[in-house]
Amino acid sequence: MFTNYLLLAFRNIAKQRSYTIVNTLGLAIGLAAALFILLYVRDELTFDTMHPAANETYRMGYVVSFPNGEKQAAPYAPAGWDNYLQANFPGIGGITSYTSWGMPTSVQYAAKDRIVLTEELIWAESTITDLIYLPVLKGATQKPLKDINSIILTASAAKELFGDDDPLNQTVTVMHTWATQGKKVEMMVTGVIEDLPSNSHIRPRFVANILALKPFMPDLENLLNTSMADGNNNLFTQSYFVCNDPTRIPLIMDDMQKKVDALIAKNKWDVKFKPVIKKITDVHFDSEMDWTIDHKTADIKYMYVFITIAMLILVVACINYVNLSTAKSAGRAREIGLRKTFGGVRAELFLQFMLESFVLVIMAALVAILLVLLLTPQFNQLTGKTFTFHHGFNPTMLLILLGVIVVGTILAGSYPALFVSGFQPATVLKGKFAFRKGSVFFRQFLTATQFVVAVMLLAGTVIIVRQMDLMRNSKLNEAGK
Repeated sequence: MFTNYLLLAFRNIAKQRSYTIVNTLGLAIGLAAALFILLYVRDELTFDTMHPAANETYRMGYVVSFPNGEKQAAPYAPAGWDNYLQANFPGIGGITSYTSWGMPTSVQYAAKDRIVLTEELIWAESTITDLIYLPVLKGATQKPLKDINSIILTASAAKELFGDDDPLNQTVTVMHTWATQGKKVEMMVTGVIEDLPSNSHIRPRFVANILALKPFMPDLENLLNTSMADGNNNLFTQSYFVCNDPTRIPLIMDDMQKKVDALIAKNKWDVKFKPVIKKITDVHFDSEMDWTIDHKTADIKYMYVFITIAMLILVVACINYVNLSTAKSAGRAREIGLRKTFGGVRAELFLQFMLESFVLVIMAALVAILLVLLLTPQFNQLTGKTFTFHHGFNPTMLLILLGVIVVGTILAGSYPALFVSGFQPATVLKGKFAFRKGSVFFRQFLTATQFVVAVMLLAGTVIIVRQMDLMRNSKLNEAGK
């Protein structure tokens, strides 16, 4: 019986091609818009979850308060703090740190006379691959930075610098105005890593072993390991550590504050210094400090707004489907009357019309997926993301899509199915069919709701665009430049 209903659903859909195309496209566009929004929200909510021990990895920073009342938050910590924590607190696992300098760094491949100028080069400890997601495509998979003069680079950076040549074990020279004092440092490529995902707060294109700077930074190893900002010669780095016991974080914070207060008293600094520790999966939504290099932090409230917008778009698409379905139902009144006369019951008719709705939603979902695949490059350009085919078809997004299909079928199909299956055979066969007052009122209510939601979305879009334009073009912003 189910197979017969399904065949009948396909037959009815095929007979009403124009109606099917209009309804399917309306649903598909709404689904595609909702899928894009949900894809973006999922990407934001999973920021930094790809790192090897993301739920146990923490970053260190600080907030310094000056006598004039100004405060400055920075995602750095005195070099050596991570070593101190590992040595004095049980439960502290891996540690690592890196630093970077502004201004372009030049990376030269002399054999082909190619030079890349980049600000996306970091100088890191060899343990960085233990804590930070840097998936190796070629070269040593374990500690590719173990050699002092080693460097790893992303696949796109390797293509730009080496072209079709194999970058492994090739020698490049790195030069920076301050880090290398304007001198060239020879380094060997020991690994090629994947281009890092857009939802990682650390996305270097080049990662060099920081110990290669020993000729230019006196006592570098001592600065990295034990200096802890004690003295005039110190170094601040982006520092990470793994702690498998979160209850120790408050103890660590108290101990660090005591150490800082002692240093301030010893050196008679006229500032207040507050250490900050934040789980790596929380830094993207931290409203008090920007932990990134490219200033791409976010506000969690916007994620709730985007989810609401996606739901409203789905509601509008479903309302459009309901209105079209109920308007079209008058043409099927005689069919329902005949089927009821020959013994058809309402439950079976309801099932048939729900199956038709389900088939239409499936067709709309397939069209929506096609639209998403076709428009992904433009969406990446708009959002600054790096979505690919795999992002749209990972298990989480497939579950979301399945949920959207089920909810869409229920929202869009339930009322038309109840409405059509409720026709009275005696009335419709006599040709006296007419929409009841309750049905007309409900459709009017749906139309009004659809109009209100559409106006709200349009007005919200205009307001947001104008606010962003004001921020970009205001005199205050120009003065900041």
